[in-house]
Amino acid sequence: MSKLRFLVAPGFLLLLIFIGGKIQAQDSSKTSLIPLLFYSPETKFGFGLAGVHTFQLPQSELSSQLQLGFAYTTLDQVLLYTPFQVIAKKSRFEGELGYYRFGYFYYGIGFDQAKTHEEFYEVRYPRLRLSGYKTVGKFNFGLIISGDWFKMLELEEESLLESQKVAGFNGMKYLGLGPAFVYDSRDNSYFPRSGFLISGQYQHFIELANDYYKFQKWQASIANYQRLGKGVFATEIGAEFNSGDIPFVQFAGLGGTKVLRGYYADRFRDRNALYIQKEYRYVPKRVGFTLFSSLGWVYPEAKGWTISETVWAGGAGFRYQLQKNRKLNLRLDMAVNQLGGLNFYFTVLEAF
Repeated sequence: MSKLRFLVAPGFLLLLIFIGGKIQAQDSSKTSLIPLLFYSPETKFGFGLAGVHTFQLPQSELSSQLQLGFAYTTLDQVLLYTPFQVIAKKSRFEGELGYYRFGYFYYGIGFDQAKTHEEFYEVRYPRLRLSGYKTVGKFNFGLIISGDWFKMLELEEESLLESQKVAGFNGMKYLGLGPAFVYDSRDNSYFPRSGFLISGQYQHFIELANDYYKFQKWQASIANYQRLGKGVFATEIGAEFNSGDIPFVQFAGLGGTKVLRGYYADRFRDRNALYIQKEYRYVPKRVGFTLFSSLGWVYPEAKGWTISETVWAGGAGFRYQLQKNRKLNLRLDMAVNQLGGLNFYFTVLEAF
C-alpha cells in the first residue's frame, strides 16, 4: 500500500504503452509517444504525454521499459515521472524518479475521525523509488529504497494538521531502505487466471538530519487467482504495520484505485491496517464486466483492532480488452461505500 497513490504511474503508463501500441515482438525495441487520459476522485480528469522505450535483454523472456511522462489534471495538479523496469534472465530492477505538485484531502487519523472530518492541503515534492531483485525460479529476493521530500504549499485555515501539530504538517523528508521478496506464479501479469502473487517488505527510514523522520514499516500481501467457469475469482489480503515517528502521509491507509475502491485515497489512516478484497472478472473475449467488494480495518496498535470498526466498499466495472494477445484491459469502475459515497475510476490494468 504505497502512500499518496497516483493514478497514472507506473502501472497506468505501462498499459498506455500498448494503447499507443502497435508494439513489435518482444525481441525488438521500439520508442513511442503516447497521449494520456484518465479520471479518478483524486484527480478528476487528467491528460498528458508519455514517451516509452521498450526493449528486451538477451535471454530474458520479458520486455523492459523506460518511460518519461507528464500529466496535468483539471484540479491544477502536475505530475512528472520516469518509471522504469529492466528485466534480465536472473534479475530485475524497477523504480521511479518523479516530481509532483498535488492537492489532497486529509480526513484525520483513526476510524471515527475519517467519517466526519475533511480538509484540503497541497504539496510539491520529488520522489525516489528503486528496487533490485535476484530471481530464483518463481521467487525474487531484493532490496528497496524509497524517499520523498515534501514542501507544504497550502493548508486550510484552522486545519487539524496545523492545530494538532500532526507529524509532517509543515513539510517532511524521509528516506528508507530494506529487504523485499516477491513470489509470482501467475499465468499472466496483466489479467491472471491462475496462480499466486505474494510479496513482503520491510523498510527502515533513517534520520539523515534533524528534519528527517525515523520510523519502520512492514508490508505484506497475498493475491490468488482461480478460474471459475469462463471467469476468474480473484482474492487479495494485505497488511501494513508502522512504528516510530511517522509523518501522516506514511500512516497505513485504505482507499484509492487499488485498495477499497469507493473511498478517496487513504481516507482511513492509522499506524496499522488490514484489508481483504474479492473480485469476479468475466472477460471471455474483448468485452466483459467485474463485480468486487472489500473490507478493511485501521487501528493504532494490536489490541486496538476491533471487528466493529470495519470499512467496506463494493461495486461493478466494465472491461474492454485493448490488446487481446496480452490481455490488457481498459477499466471503468463504479464503487459505493458505507458513507453513502459513489465514485468512478477510468484507468487501465486491474486493481490487483
